Amino acid sequence: MRFKPHYTAHYKIPIFIWLFLDEENSWKKLWQLAVPPKVRHFLWRACSGCLPTKLQLQTKHVNVDLLCPFCSRDQESIFHVLLGCSFARSCWFFSGVVVPASLNKSRNAKEVVKSARLVLDQWKVVNLESPNAYFATGAALGSKLWRKPDQSTIKVNVDGAIFEDQQKFGFGYIARDCFGALIEAVSGSRTGYVLPEIAEIIGIKEALSWIKNKGWGKVVVESDSLVAVQAIQSSIHMPSQFGLLVEDCRLILNSLNNVQVSFVNRSANKAAHSIARGSCFSSDRIYLESNAPSSLRNIVIADAI
Repeated sequence: MRFKPHYTAHYKIPIFIWLFLDEENSWKKLWQLAVPPKVRHFLWRACSGCLPTKLQLQTKHVNVDLLCPFCSRDQESIFHVLLGCSFARSCWFFSGVVVPASLNKSRNAKEVVKSARLVLDQWKVVNLESPNAYFATGAALGSKLWRKPDQSTIKVNVDGAIFEDQQKFGFGYIARDCFGALIEAVSGSRTGYVLPEIAEIIGIKEALSWIKNKGWGKVVVESDSLVAVQAIQSSIHMPSQFGLLVEDCRLILNSLNNVQVSFVNRSANKAAHSIARGSCFSSDRIYLESNAPSSLRNIVIADAI
């Protein structure tokens, strides 16, 4: 059975035109996709124009306000709610898959399909290969070894940790000079269950506030949370708890001089990881060279070699 194409009122683009470009049995292929059944069903409803958006409800003679409740700028069509809305784009960004701008502006079916296939390729990279391969976007990946900062520069490494059994999360950060020597390190923990990215971004926020209170001028902050680092470096607004914490980090950064946030691999973030893991039982501790645990001192020495 072939469905009649449904068009969005705002963009006039056949939502599911990609299903019919190559083969007649594309609907059959849709139902054979290696995804959970609810995902296939949702995709079918979106492609066949069956999602109960406000625009779709109007076609059923339901009197509703057509404006999108998230952005209050455009009509809530299927295309808008899934791809066009600024909130939807923020969700796509947070998922690790960037929707190409051409998909939001295209009027030609071939362009829509080309962009959709690009998104699919990105999804495969993010979910089936190394996430770093996608986020690097042609640039060098984060360093795999800790490196001493330049002269007159302080390097601060930060990490977060989740303690599910204790219903807590923690973070740790450590400052070292151009010789790799420990200046100061801090551990902290909070009660409650949060997602890993929340623990990571809270750790970065705490580290930035700490740097501001210290009055340090030239600082490089390193984290092994690529999602958090890219969110801070971007200008995308995300209306969520994570997004609000990102905004806080940006505000603190704007008030600082010569402070930058960079991504490194976990192997280059061992010291901060050690402090964060220990924060469950050693919370709100300040470590100096004189009282740092031997495990932390050994990592600092090894990194400085």
